[in-house]
Amino acid sequence: MPLHIVNTRNSLEHALQHIADDDSLLLIEAAVLTLADNCLELMHITGGRNLNLYALTEDAVELGLKPTEEAPAQWTDMEGFITLCESHQPIISW
Repeated sequence: MPLHIVNTRNSLEHALQHIADDDSLLLIEAAVLTLADNCLELMHITGGRNLNLYALTEDAVELGLKPTEEAPAQWTDMEGFITLCESHQPIISW
């Protein structure tokens, strides 16, 4: 199963044109800011697809976001980032 790593909102919108159901999507850097948007907007952006959505905790904190359980993504740290990379093929950076 592919892992799509996205670092900006523009990259996210582009990547979502190519992501299939059940793919994994990891938001890093500025892309984690999409989680601060209205959850309905994020669902609109993702097209309601069944994605495995992850976000990097360290980047969220650095950008002033407080990771919450209500977020539509699973929070992961750098160790989790590495685990995701090890357990997915191919890895596609956007």
